[in-house]
Amino acid sequence: MQLQLPIFGLLCYMAVCLHAQDTLFETDVLPMHNNNTIDQRLLPSVGNGHLGYVVKTDTLHVNGLYNGRGAESHRARVPTRNSIEIELSSDNVQLTETRNYQLDVAKGIWKEEIVVDQVCQVDMYVYAHQTYNRILVTQVHFKRLTDNSGRINQDPITITYTKIPTERMESEDLADEQTVEFDKYSWKRTATTRVAESESTMKSNVYMYYNDIPDKIAINQGDTNDNWYSYILSVDTVDSTAQKDFVDAEGILRSGSVDAHTTFLNNHTKKWEQVWNHGRIETSNSEYNRLAFSSLYYLLSSLPTLGETNTAKSQYYGLSPDGLANGGQGRDFYGHVLPDMEINMFPPILMFHPTVAKEMLSYRYHLRSAATSLAEEGGYKYPYESGTSGTELTGIELYEHRAYVSGDVAFAARQYLSATRDLTWLSDSGRTLMNNVANFLQSKANFDKALGAYGIDDVSGPDDYPGVVVDNSVYTNIGASNAIVYADYANCLLSQNAVSDEWLEKANDMAVLYDHKEMYHPEYEGYKKETVVNAADVILVGYPHDFEMPSDVRENDLDVYEEFTNFQVAPPTAKAMFTIGYLEVGNIDKAKNHFTQSYDYTRGDFNVWTNSTYGTDAVNYINGMGTFLQSLVFGYGGLRLRHEQIDFDPILPPSTDHMNLIGLEFLGSEFDFKFDSNMIYVNVTSLDESHPLQITTSDGRTFNLDEGEELSFSLQNGTISTTATTGCSLKPITGGLVSAASQVVLYPITFLWVTLVALFCSNA
Repeated sequence: MQLQLPIFGLLCYMAVCLHAQDTLFETDVLPMHNNNTIDQRLLPSVGNGHLGYVVKTDTLHVNGLYNGRGAESHRARVPTRNSIEIELSSDNVQLTETRNYQLDVAKGIWKEEIVVDQVCQVDMYVYAHQTYNRILVTQVHFKRLTDNSGRINQDPITITYTKIPTERMESEDLADEQTVEFDKYSWKRTATTRVAESESTMKSNVYMYYNDIPDKIAINQGDTNDNWYSYILSVDTVDSTAQKDFVDAEGILRSGSVDAHTTFLNNHTKKWEQVWNHGRIETSNSEYNRLAFSSLYYLLSSLPTLGETNTAKSQYYGLSPDGLANGGQGRDFYGHVLPDMEINMFPPILMFHPTVAKEMLSYRYHLRSAATSLAEEGGYKYPYESGTSGTELTGIELYEHRAYVSGDVAFAARQYLSATRDLTWLSDSGRTLMNNVANFLQSKANFDKALGAYGIDDVSGPDDYPGVVVDNSVYTNIGASNAIVYADYANCLLSQNAVSDEWLEKANDMAVLYDHKEMYHPEYEGYKKETVVNAADVILVGYPHDFEMPSDVRENDLDVYEEFTNFQVAPPTAKAMFTIGYLEVGNIDKAKNHFTQSYDYTRGDFNVWTNSTYGTDAVNYINGMGTFLQSLVFGYGGLRLRHEQIDFDPILPPSTDHMNLIGLEFLGSEFDFKFDSNMIYVNVTSLDESHPLQITTSDGRTFNLDEGEELSFSLQNGTISTTATTGCSLKPITGGLVSAASQVVLYPITFLWVTLVALFCSNA
């Protein structure tokens, strides 16, 4: 069956249609330092959620493998055993070669191409296998070329391997390393990490199985003209798991089949094809496409693979701001997991791959025991920085006061629940997670007679600049209120008792600071309008936290914090969130300005991101990639995942004439959401009949969505919902709006009333 996409003019046959101009990143010259050495910080990475590897380096990182106590905990360096450089030589002819380096995100591979004109071509492929996900693969493909007369060159060629590097085959993070022969061609190496992350956790064992790599390969006259050589490294903290993937992969590669090596490679690349077939973003602007594809690639490379793997996936240990391939000692946040996972990276992954998003949530539930220990008065308090133990790893006393982290976890849990209505997850772990987070946050809220509302004191919000603990952070308080009503909603879905009236009272009467003259939300108690911030956390309460307020108040928040955010040091996440905010209030010009600056943080030919516009302080900054993707999906795509529906209000990104969100998932169904300057097209590719979907548009029409049929209507806002309603709702919270000037609570607690009072006072 052929699928005709009317507004794009593409014809696809039962497969994903990807363009190399959007998915292939290549160069003839690698990034270099001034001393003519390779700048490894700007090299791309390959990964599969279990392994992460920056190409052409000596370091492999493994999911959940850390070394060091407390704040010194960092991703343990596992020396790669199959990282090689290639040199070609011949006794008969002078070889003049050209080299090309490619990151092919469509296939999930790194490729080095060496061509000697009319003599031979050598391609080296490096990838973290999607099915055999404990394995890092290096494959070398040699092929003789024809000369001008059409004859295949028969000069003897020598391929010389140099291992990367020769001097760091031992790891400073591993101890008790022992190597034994596994079989005639392979080795087994065992080790342990040197220092456990906390007093309550154990050091980790590491098991490595790898091939013996020869120093050189001689290809003589008369030998086969097309040759493959594969070298694999399997790593896990469980011996039997590492061994099984290695043995099973070797069984394919050493089977004697002429197609063994390509079969192994194709198994991997087809998995990536399936990934793109069920989740990608395309526009008419190739620059945006390259940013979107590379961002999704780097994010997904650090997340558990989709579909079945040869051995069972292990517990996932979270998404660090710089991904799995980075995070060694002294750099890249040490590989620690921050609340950025829930706020910056979780939302776009959820919209395309909810099963992967659930794996992200499982990390928090898995570490619930440590979260219980951190909470002084019950519930779950999640640390600002964490690894495998769940203890606080920040090393900065101020950050230990970041109670908002638990609110961010609750936000992600509610988002997942709204996207999937996964009652099995809710019963098994979700409800426990959400109720305990709510319990912790309500325990922090105490009634303040002076304010006439509940407040949370001695906290640190996402903004680093105050430098001290503050009272009544708007971001923290709204996150706490939301967490309570999210828990109440979860209880309703499972027909359990509602949360207590005391908790709901705290949620509804939580202090939300509001300057009724300037009509904006001060960041915390005592905040002065001219105070510079480095992370405008107040703008996040409108999106993604969905706190209701009039459009003019929302825009005032954006304007105030745009003026006083230090964008010289602010990360790209700030630019993306301002983009989404200004689109929400209809200020298209300001949104465009922030959007086009949001990807100024990319470096080099492989779209490696940093967390600042200068230097390579933290790479590869997938945190910024996550919010860039949000600016497309939730900004220009105009999507909002409400508690039981998706709202949409799209507008084209600058310099585009169409945008296509392919493979969105909602309540078990999958659909494409496409739009141009005049029309919206919705095509359901898979429908969950237990949750029939319908679209209601702002012009008053309602459409049922049927699998395989494309629906089109004029560009406008609307909702996507299901007729299978739950009967449960999120209790509305307005907050105890507190005058920032007088510290007097204004009742009734609605923004409309506050606005009228402000207008009256200004005219008096």
